[in-house]
Amino acid sequence: TLELNSNNKSFSTSTQSSNTSKVTRPRYIADELGIREKVLVAVLTEPHRLNTFAFFINQTLQDYVNRLLFFIDEDVQDFPRSMQVIAVHDKRAYLKPFYVLKYLAEKMIKLYDWFVLLPDNTYIRGFKLNEFLNHISISQDLYMGQAFDDVHAVYCYFGSGIILSGTVLRKILDEIDWCTNNAYSQDLTDNIGRCVLKAAKLPCTNTASNYKYTAYVNYRFEFDADIDRLSKNEDFNQTLTVHPINDLETMLKLQKYFNQVELDEMTTSIAEYEENIEELSCYAPEGCGNIPWPVGVPPPFKPPTRFDVLRWDFFNETHIYLKTDNDVISPMNGDDYEDVHEVIDHALEQLQKKYSFSLNLKKLLNGYRQFDPTRGTHYIMDLLLADQDQIEYTKRVELMRPLVTDISILRAPDQALRVHYHPIKCDSIKRSYTLEYSRCLMQREKGLASRSQLAMIIIENEPTKKIIAKKNT
Repeated sequence: TLELNSNNKSFSTSTQSSNTSKVTRPRYIADELGIREKVLVAVLTEPHRLNTFAFFINQTLQDYVNRLLFFIDEDVQDFPRSMQVIAVHDKRAYLKPFYVLKYLAEKMIKLYDWFVLLPDNTYIRGFKLNEFLNHISISQDLYMGQAFDDVHAVYCYFGSGIILSGTVLRKILDEIDWCTNNAYSQDLTDNIGRCVLKAAKLPCTNTASNYKYTAYVNYRFEFDADIDRLSKNEDFNQTLTVHPINDLETMLKLQKYFNQVELDEMTTSIAEYEENIEELSCYAPEGCGNIPWPVGVPPPFKPPTRFDVLRWDFFNETHIYLKTDNDVISPMNGDDYEDVHEVIDHALEQLQKKYSFSLNLKKLLNGYRQFDPTRGTHYIMDLLLADQDQIEYTKRVELMRPLVTDISILRAPDQALRVHYHPIKCDSIKRSYTLEYSRCLMQREKGLASRSQLAMIIIENEPTKKIIAKKNT
């Protein structure tokens, strides 16, 4: 291209043809590369249930799925602003799923790999759903759910949730008019199943990539009466959905129960990983047993010079000494107070489990705390304890609160390290069937720093002294 500027006027001539079409590129590179997110969940609900059942699903599921949509049959304004609500202007309930499928196929099919449909009275485990879909290949047509155990076994029961792949949804869009014209049943399971069978020639399946979709359906389910029996059933503990749920209290109880199930599974998995790491350490150059403690946490920071030595803070139950270069002693307030006393309570709890008798804390003799930006906060404490007979014991314990997934180490222009971490503490929330406590537990499952991650070792080589308390004469 040649350009000439004369008397503030610009003239240009181009060697390219003037009729060359201009290429319009997408605004986002993800659109150009065809990158899609994992899953969208569509919930069929009613306007008067938006602030109850639908809101519960939104609060417990939104952290685990990429998008959550709620479909109702009329325009409303009174609903939580954190929810995405779409109105279907048709009072015929049996046609509602087809409006939903058409909307998803036209608006969302290029953005997501999986689409989940369910009613608002179904409890769904978001953590388990995400884990399940991570193991399923997206290169297959899939119409998945729990099939009826009768002549309609080719249809997935809508109440227990239905998973559709994007390829199946695209085929449904081509036959959506046929599906609408042949929806003569009031049963949504029949209407959706007939449509999928016509469009994709697929019956319902509950298995894909050697993973099974499990759902618990019991119209007489009562949590308090049935949970003791069901908790011993492995199929129930692995279920993805529970249907139907008729009250919010049962929803909250199920949320709390499955949170505990998932925490127990993670604890077991962590123990297995630690055992494997210890076994494989024998093949490392350092030899058996030379692995950093706690297992799976990066080794301690080794300062290259004396100017990089990490500070140890000395503390007792009320004050911290030499916390900064300008302070000799400062009272323990706010987060420091909660942090130290949480560690003391956890150490006392673990000591009682180890020695199988009641111990009471009489005094914190010495406490040391060090923050290592590569691994977490390290504690060493000398505790003065007493049993029921007033026999005193001195125990030294070592604890570590590791930094895990929610950490970013940034190199600043002055080459200093900046570390950001967000501890999540659920103990301050009342342990009842509250939505806040359930969400806090779910955040703990995602790997944020919490009390459940405190690792502890009791240093047995430290001399233990027993002092017989003098009885009052």
